[in-house]
Amino acid sequence: MVLGECLMYGLDFEARCLASVSGDESGVRFLVGTQNIKMDNQICELTVDLDENRVNARCFGHSIGEVRELATSPDDPQIFATASSDFRHPKAKHRLNIYSYSEYKPTLEEKASLECDHPIIGLEWSVASSSLSCIAGNQLTLYNVAGDGLKEQFSHHQPGKLHTFRRSPHSDGQLIALAVDRDLIVVDSRTNEPTTRICEAHVFRCLAVDFNPNLPNLLATGGDEGALRIWDLRQPKAAIFCTRPHSHWVTQVRYHQVHDQLLLTGSSDACVVLNCAQSVSSDAQIDASAERDDDGEPLAKLTDGELDRINEHEDTVSAVEWSSADPWIYASLSYDGRVVINRVAHALKKGAVVVAGVFIGAAVVNSVFQPMKGYEEELSAKKALLLEKYRQRHEMRICNGYVPMIDAER
Repeated sequence: MVLGECLMYGLDFEARCLASVSGDESGVRFLVGTQNIKMDNQICELTVDLDENRVNARCFGHSIGEVRELATSPDDPQIFATASSDFRHPKAKHRLNIYSYSEYKPTLEEKASLECDHPIIGLEWSVASSSLSCIAGNQLTLYNVAGDGLKEQFSHHQPGKLHTFRRSPHSDGQLIALAVDRDLIVVDSRTNEPTTRICEAHVFRCLAVDFNPNLPNLLATGGDEGALRIWDLRQPKAAIFCTRPHSHWVTQVRYHQVHDQLLLTGSSDACVVLNCAQSVSSDAQIDASAERDDDGEPLAKLTDGELDRINEHEDTVSAVEWSSADPWIYASLSYDGRVVINRVAHALKKGAVVVAGVFIGAAVVNSVFQPMKGYEEELSAKKALLLEKYRQRHEMRICNGYVPMIDAER
């Protein structure tokens, strides 16, 4: 249903896992996994109907326990992985599972499964290398998804309390950021050794981390003091950007897939905040004075700080995700099972210099996203392909008289 400027959907059970469906640009879709200790849980596919301005849902049974983590395949939109825990037995059962589903079948089809000794607290399907990564206990493990099985290809033991991790989208995902107690540790999978350790990245605990999709040496973290910080791995002694958008724990941080000055944060204060870190983005040195909006007025860069705040949740926001099909749509999930889907305001799109490049053409986009002096790598071929897909999609919608999903006047 529609509430104000957001689309909302309520699940039957508690939930903490949310993932955008990748590999298919035909529609905006998200997967949500429920977490109920007594009842059979579900995997729900939520599809945003842009024409009718509503959310359609299909639910599949997940009878092997709670869905603690969820990740979608970057190549196949009908394949995903779950981390499950079943506490209904004398000895809890923890598993890593891969499923497939389709619109013609009412149930999930299990493709592979692997039992674990500890609950899985992090799960990611890497776009760069198509490998599945997870944390169980103090062990980070990378699996090669080959055929119908899971083959271990890398393992790293990390002392301390691991809260989450994130793989770099650059260099085939060889760098892995670990949030360990209050510290941030970056491990190179080629040597299985830490390359960077940022001690006391946050006051109490470092709970969230994400890599900048355009600048290989930058990453963002969130802590339980409510702060969002951005770090340069070449100068790790102090954060290059810091803001405090929340009054309680930051549970998740997500960079925009293309426009890296935009970051989403979710928190246990029941809020979702769209943040701007323009000063430390790949767009920081671009002169916007020559660009004009539809009314002929000069485009102004966004300023650092809070751009938008979503207060439609009533419980801890456990997950936030950008849509893989539409770069301006994002979803958030709170523990009570409420999913809120929103769109970046039109005024904020116009304020981002890179937005003009996406609409004008690939030449402007490529000039905006050339790495700054001192960076060692150029954008990967997959990143360039992603930018081209977004450009073509936006041009097609403009030609068809596209009207924003939520409010045509925004």
